[in-house]
Amino acid sequence: MATMMPLQACLGGLFIGAACGAYMILVGRIAGNSGVMKALVLGPREPTKIAFLGGLMGGGALMKTLLPGAFEAARAPSLAIALSGLAVGLGVALGNGCTSGHGLCGLSRFSLRSLAAVPTFMGVAIVAATVTTYNGTIGSPLPITPTPQPTIDLAAKLAANLAVAVLPAFVLKGTLKEVYAGLWVGTCFAVGLSVGGMVRPSVVINALAPVRFDATLWILFMTALATTFGLYRVASAVGVSGASCLAPGSSQGAIDAKLLTGAALFGLGWGTGGVCPGPQLVSLAAEPTAPGLLLMLAAVAVGIRLAGARAPKPTPSIVPIHCPNLAPSLFLALKLTLALARTLRCLTLPQALTRSVRARARP
Repeated sequence: MATMMPLQACLGGLFIGAACGAYMILVGRIAGNSGVMKALVLGPREPTKIAFLGGLMGGGALMKTLLPGAFEAARAPSLAIALSGLAVGLGVALGNGCTSGHGLCGLSRFSLRSLAAVPTFMGVAIVAATVTTYNGTIGSPLPITPTPQPTIDLAAKLAANLAVAVLPAFVLKGTLKEVYAGLWVGTCFAVGLSVGGMVRPSVVINALAPVRFDATLWILFMTALATTFGLYRVASAVGVSGASCLAPGSSQGAIDAKLLTGAALFGLGWGTGGVCPGPQLVSLAAEPTAPGLLLMLAAVAVGIRLAGARAPKPTPSIVPIHCPNLAPSLFLALKLTLALARTLRCLTLPQALTRSVRARARP
C-alpha cells in the first residue's frame, strides 16, 4: 500500500538543497538538470555539465543498488509517455529551466523570471494531473508512516561520505575544480531524488492531483528550497555574485511569452508524465534498458532540439513580448514522436513474443 513518509521527503530535500547550494558556492553555477540535458542535446558540452550528467547517472545506478525500493517499475512505452516527454523537452528549452533551475535556484536568486515561471508550470501541472487522473471522486490523503530505520541509517552514511567527498573541491583550481564539483553535485542530487521519492512518477502525480493526495513532493520541495536559499545567502556573503539577481551589476531578464509558453509546456508534460529531466536521467541509470524510459528520453531530446532550432540568437537587450508560433514545431514533433513510439514497439515486440513462447513451453 502506498504511504507518505514526511521524514524521508525531508531527507531527500536536504540532499537536493545541499547540491544546489554547493554548486553555487564552489563554482558559481546554477544546478539546473534541464540545463544539463539542453547542453547534451544542443551544446556547448562543457566538461562540468558532462560531469554533472555523469554524477546524476552514476548516483542513479548506485541508489538502485543501495535503495532499490526507492524506484517503481518503469512504465511501458506509450504515446502518452512520448507526448509528455516532448512537452517537457519543448518547455525546458523555451523556458530555460525546470523545477531545479527555476524552482530552487531561481527563486533563491530572487529571479523575477523564475518568480513568473514557477507558478505557471506548477499551476498547469496541477490542472494537467487532475484532468488526466480524476475519476469523479476525491479520495483521502495517503496515510503517513514512519521512515524505516535502515533508510535513515543509509541516508546518514551517504551524507557523511558526500561531506568528505566534497572537500577536494575547495582546494582544486580551474577546470578540474568545475569538473569535480559537477560530478559531486550530480551525485548528491541523484541521492536526494532517490531518497525523496522523486524518481517515482506516481508520487509526483499524486502530489499534483487531489484523487489520492501525497504531500511528498511539496515537503521535499520546500525543504530543498529552504536549504538552497540558505546556502545561496552564504554564497552571497562570500562574494559569489551569481547567487543573487539583486547584487550590484546583476540584471533581471525579460518575462516574455517565450518564458511563459515554455513554463506552461513543461508543466503540461510534468503533470501528465510525472517526470522532469533530473529524475528521468536518474531513473534511466537505474534501469537503462527500460523501453518506456528510453522513449521518454528520446522525446525530451526531440523537444529540446525542436525548440533550440527555432530559438532566436540571444541579444544583450530585453526583447519585446511576443508569442512564438509553435504550431509547425508541434506538428513535426508529433510525427517524430509517433515514429519513435512505433520503432520502440517494433523493437520490444519480438522480446514479448519470445517470453510468451517460453512461458507456454514450460511444463
